[in-house]
Amino acid sequence: MTEKSFYAPEQLVPKLGETLVNMGLLNEEGLKVALKAQKEQPKYANILLGEVLIDLNLINQQTLNAAVTEQIYILKSQLLKANQDLEKRVQQRTLELQNALTKLAELSQMKANFISNISHELRTPLTHIIGYLELIGNQDLGPLTSNQSAAVSTMIRSSSQLDKLINDLIMFTSIENENIKVYLQTIDLSVLFESVLIKSQPFANQQSIKLTHHIAETAKFAQADQDKLQWVILQLIENAIKFSAKGGKVSLSAQPEGEHIRISITDNGIGIPSSQFERIFDPFYQIDGSTTRKYGGTGMGLSLAKKILLLHKSEIRVKSKENMGSEFSFLLQKPL
Repeated sequence: MTEKSFYAPEQLVPKLGETLVNMGLLNEEGLKVALKAQKEQPKYANILLGEVLIDLNLINQQTLNAAVTEQIYILKSQLLKANQDLEKRVQQRTLELQNALTKLAELSQMKANFISNISHELRTPLTHIIGYLELIGNQDLGPLTSNQSAAVSTMIRSSSQLDKLINDLIMFTSIENENIKVYLQTIDLSVLFESVLIKSQPFANQQSIKLTHHIAETAKFAQADQDKLQWVILQLIENAIKFSAKGGKVSLSAQPEGEHIRISITDNGIGIPSSQFERIFDPFYQIDGSTTRKYGGTGMGLSLAKKILLLHKSEIRVKSKENMGSEFSFLLQKPL
């Protein structure tokens, strides 16, 4: 236990000599004499100025006590005023921060409402466009030349990508506004995996990516919202395909883990720097944010996937090494 340090009152008062002069209890000449003695005479080397003044009969103990008391009172008053000023500044700053937070929440809500409204307004005409393009592509409205058919196919693919973007925006704003719910039920993962792979296969074929899946015998069923879980897995597989080189491999698996099922999506693609593990889940964040970035996408997929899994009381775990691939996985509760 450390010993407490005790100080004489004089040691707590700065510029005692100046205070005595200002109070008219000591003249400047007397102060100079005492300071010179304290500096030049060995017996005063380690003695406080007040004691030197008393020893030289320039002041008495009562005068010293009065000066010290007055200075402590002044310091106390200054400290009290400083504390009051600080409290006022803290209150003012707190109010400013509260107002800024309120404004930020209002702007965030306005942004979410704007995105939601625009997305819904875009969905109706786009649905008509896609419908008529499919009719044209199927030649229900008349025969097409090979060039026309190829052009229509390109337009259908682009329209489908735009439709997906709009759906992602709608889901994003629904989650931001806490308007999305999950309805848990026992789902058959083998059926879900087959559906996901069928939907992912065309994109995988474009990139020459091999898709595989495996479900352990004791991991066939889980508690989840089937539609939203399918959306999450589709996003993760699409990301895995997008960031894999041609001829790569993407695998989907389900393994038992205690009272849970671990769903894993693994690829042998470009990998993710460890410094980016947290940021990749930020809305609209892109690892390659340049205007000439190689990989497309809005940066919403992982953010939405994370939020949907949080509604399932689960979270995404990331394992990755640059140029060696990545694994995204999460846990689902086994059926009760």
